[in-house]
Amino acid sequence: MSPLLLLLFQDPTLPQTALPQTPAQAALDLRQAPLVAETNRIRLTPKIDGRIEEEEWDPLGGSGEVKTFLQWEPGTIHVAASGAAGKDLLLSVDPDGDGWLVGSNNLEARIGVRDGKPFVKLRLLDATNVAGPTYREIPNLEVASSVAVGPDGTIEASIVDPGLGLLPLKDGRFAARIDVIRADEPSLPANEPRALAPLTLSRERAAALSAGLKAKVDFNDIPVVPGDGLAIRFSLSGDALPKRIALRTEGLGREATSASEAPIIPNGKKSVRIEYKTGVQPGASLGYRIARATLTGADGVPSIVQASYRIAPPADVTLNETRLRTSDKDRSLRLGYTIFGNTRRSLSGKVDLSAPQGYRILNGDDTQTLRRFEPRLGLPESFGLFVPANARGTVPIRFSFEIEKKRFEIVRFVTID
Repeated sequence: MSPLLLLLFQDPTLPQTALPQTPAQAALDLRQAPLVAETNRIRLTPKIDGRIEEEEWDPLGGSGEVKTFLQWEPGTIHVAASGAAGKDLLLSVDPDGDGWLVGSNNLEARIGVRDGKPFVKLRLLDATNVAGPTYREIPNLEVASSVAVGPDGTIEASIVDPGLGLLPLKDGRFAARIDVIRADEPSLPANEPRALAPLTLSRERAAALSAGLKAKVDFNDIPVVPGDGLAIRFSLSGDALPKRIALRTEGLGREATSASEAPIIPNGKKSVRIEYKTGVQPGASLGYRIARATLTGADGVPSIVQASYRIAPPADVTLNETRLRTSDKDRSLRLGYTIFGNTRRSLSGKVDLSAPQGYRILNGDDTQTLRRFEPRLGLPESFGLFVPANARGTVPIRFSFEIEKKRFEIVRFVTID
């Protein structure tokens, strides 16, 4: 049986009336922060297909047979759970790590299955009013997110920021929790306190380093396109340098890259630099991947240093404006966007723009020719967008590229509120 998959799914109908509390409900203590063994979360993109693969996820926590997982990448939080058949996931996100009932950008995601269809439902918590916090409902806020449920009930989901600045774009502190709840459990009130696990979002991390050994990752964090090459330098220093180093990419990027292993010869020095060089095969799946350096010392005990890098399409696009005010009149707006090349070569091609029903890319702006633009330098462009009166919610703008005979699609979002 193939997994159930949701992309751009609409709001489900969730129970709104209070139900009698059961012992199982009473055991859900949101005032107690969950314990997390690994608080340093490194950038990684899982495949949302309802199956948890080796090295695809970092565990977050769990109870009994239920295990939960959490990853991040700029603007996106990925979550998963195994052993949760018939249950919902309740994700609580405090992007600033300053408290659940603080500020206006905390986010709740409820994820599960209704009538055989997977869903994700998002609510924004606004706690700026001293009279009491409230939930803000924005139509189609979930249009950017996706969820898949496997035949064994495994849930995987990506919660994507629809251009509202709700999820972190760079390293820093962060707080979250994942609870597994009954499918018929009612929504929690806005003033319900929640203690979240403090986490750190990062591009690199190390585990079990021997005493006195320091490790640093030196790379410019530039994306690599399938068919190109990658180089990441691991700098090691200390009195007891390891004897060997093994280098490879983990998980979903393993088959598209190479691996190597070599002895470390310090030549009397207390520091060495070793590069992980690999090509990335054409057709490699896109997303954030992890380069792993396994260090083995004289005692035979391994330690690990990891660095996150991104396998990217030939070009990226960013919208200059992602949030608009609603209006009671039809409008024709001019919106800017910027294209960035991800290769080491100058590029040219074309891009087709499209918008959902009710909106229109204005005449002459739906297909645009891209003259040669330089690698990793922004190419500014713009398009006209018709927005109907009283429109409100998240609107996907689809960019279909053809560059150097390669076709790919990028979706960006504008939220009208």
